[in-house]
Amino acid sequence: MIYSNAHNISFHSFSYLIFTVPSKPPQNVKAPTKQSSSWIPVTWEQIPIDFVHGILLGYEIRFSRDDKTKRTRRSIAHEKLVLGPNVTEANLTLLESASTYQIEISGFTVKGYGQWTTVTAG
Repeated sequence: MIYSNAHNISFHSFSYLIFTVPSKPPQNVKAPTKQSSSWIPVTWEQIPIDFVHGILLGYEIRFSRDDKTKRTRRSIAHEKLVLGPNVTEANLTLLESASTYQIEISGFTVKGYGQWTTVTAG
């Protein structure tokens, strides 16, 4: 905006948006038990705009099969999906039957990924 004062001297006023990563993860992430032996539906609510801190470019879902043998938990077969900013559901497919999966989801801006939400399904 350009302003002028009583002396006809003009000056500019600029507003700046400081971009950073989202400060909250996606909320109410749900991943019920497998709908069949090979896929899990995942749903979530968008990150509230006040916590995006820039322009939300999308969401990333990471998922991996949990191997709970020998009392150790280790993730194997790590996969990921990158989705648009208006997407609030996805189907994780080609999963192994009788397996449990750890699912993580985060929103991202040009500055990177925000906090992650983690759920387990299987």
